[in-house]
Amino acid sequence: MENLTKDRGECQSSSNKKIKQSYTFEVHDFHFTQTIGNNDKEKKLIPPMFVKHLGKWLGDISTLRRPSGHQWRVHICTDRDGTFFSNGWETFYKDNCLDIGQVVFYTYVGGMHFDVKIFNKDGREKMWDSNFIQNSNEESDHDNPSTPDLE
Repeated sequence: MENLTKDRGECQSSSNKKIKQSYTFEVHDFHFTQTIGNNDKEKKLIPPMFVKHLGKWLGDISTLRRPSGHQWRVHICTDRDGTFFSNGWETFYKDNCLDIGQVVFYTYVGGMHFDVKIFNKDGREKMWDSNFIQNSNEESDHDNPSTPDLE
């Protein structure tokens, strides 16, 4: 597994000291994981090594599919800060009740389609409550994710 650590630049603390911020992604073949952070509600950075790995096959629209079969169309945008899941990511984020510290495991299956699994902070996979179906937009059909009570 290849680790990629990228310097996010410097910021100043309230005491005017410069603080370096960094993030780590793990990329292995056509899989990668990401931890949900504070600034991930509207867009999510795609690991640069994964973008490089896809090269000319990087498309403008991706599909994120949960094990339940429910899927979301999410646009890909590139700016000076990198390549991101953008338009549609916020719906995916909200529909899956993502929270800081949860981990999203992506498996690239080709044609900009990803199978995704979401894991809670305790390491348990986030499951779906198939009894509750919500249609939040015309492009996809969404369920309400939940973690089963194992007690």
